[in-house]
Amino acid sequence: MKTQQRKMKKLLLLLCIFLFSNTYSQQWEKIKTGSEFTIALKSDGSLWGWGFNASGQLGMPATNQIYSSLIKISEDTDWKEIATGAFHSLAIKNNGTLWGAGLNGNGQLGIEGKIQYEEFVQIGNDTDWVYVEAGFVSSYAIKRDGSLWAWGYNTNAQLGLGHLQDVAQPTRVGSDNDWERLSCGGLIVLGLKKDKSLWQWGFYFTLDSSGYVFDNILSPSCIDSNDKWLMISAGMEH
Repeated sequence: MKTQQRKMKKLLLLLCIFLFSNTYSQQWEKIKTGSEFTIALKSDGSLWGWGFNASGQLGMPATNQIYSSLIKISEDTDWKEIATGAFHSLAIKNNGTLWGAGLNGNGQLGIEGKIQYEEFVQIGNDTDWVYVEAGFVSSYAIKRDGSLWAWGYNTNAQLGLGHLQDVAQPTRVGSDNDWERLSCGGLIVLGLKKDKSLWQWGFYFTLDSSGYVFDNILSPSCIDSNDKWLMISAGMEH
């Protein structure tokens, strides 16, 4: 009897260890907040969300406008990168494909037509995306070769394409192949290149004797190429 009890205790102990390790091995790896909603990525490649969903930005049917607790967005477990805008979400899978969900009124999902998507849909057919970022109503991504691409709302040149027209599909920004990361505000974008130089484009203003002078920087402009910048963060207009 005592032998059986010892065996049972060992079995229960092993079961507890297994359950504990299985639960805590799948930790949260990345988290992004949009306008009143959140997208998060676990170490097992699963995608989760909660918060406001009226535009399907959680990749779930908008009939349920608010998720007040964690919800698993899809059964796929190969998600790698995530980004959130005001009412849209972007993601990259392990195979390098690019995906989006939510509001698309200004082409911010990179898909023609101004309808919203209440589940994640693939953007184009390319399989070499490695980094994604989202502005308020615009989107950006970097490919494996270091090239920068942008699409969506562009009234203040926040796409860096040299003009002020919205673009409804990923469009290459310049010809450089050394982009590393971005930070997108509402009207401006900051960028870091692989040499750690600092760049900006979009809405811009200065102060002179007559007051504030407002302008738009149409293409990426280098702020500082001498120092080695490590982190960037853009607000609505700064």
